[in-house]
Amino acid sequence: MRRNRAFNNNRASFSFTLINGRCLLVAEYVPIEQKLNIEQNEKPRILIVDDEEDICDFMKTFLENKGFNVDIAFRGYEAFLKIIEINYAAIISNIKMPGMNGIELLKMAKMLRKDLIFIIQTACHDLEEEALKWGAAAFVKKPVILDELQHTVRRLVCK
Repeated sequence: MRRNRAFNNNRASFSFTLINGRCLLVAEYVPIEQKLNIEQNEKPRILIVDDEEDICDFMKTFLENKGFNVDIAFRGYEAFLKIIEINYAAIISNIKMPGMNGIELLKMAKMLRKDLIFIIQTACHDLEEEALKWGAAAFVKKPVILDELQHTVRRLVCK
């Protein structure tokens, strides 16, 4: 059985391959802009960022029931630390949060991984143009319509 594992930081991704439990390749350097190999049967991992815990929990439960692995963060800086450590398929972030807002998180995340899919959820439309300029892939309006959220995530992540 062949299994690929990966770790990424702000400079590069390091991966190794296990075949029948034995390590075949250690510390292969892969530029961060390049997508990592993910096994076909591995669930895409999503990070939801919102300062409203109820919204995070609700969206997490919904997306997990639709076949995604989901992590949550309640602050921008907390999300940024997770993005450094984990190779997420996509980030779903609110714009207006205390401390680091969604636009600042988007900018910093895109500096780490230009190919990262970043979905903005917002009730205010005045920052959409700036978010697009920095590489937001899509917008989900608040209050979130779950079918729209699922469609947007599947369209972008499961290409």
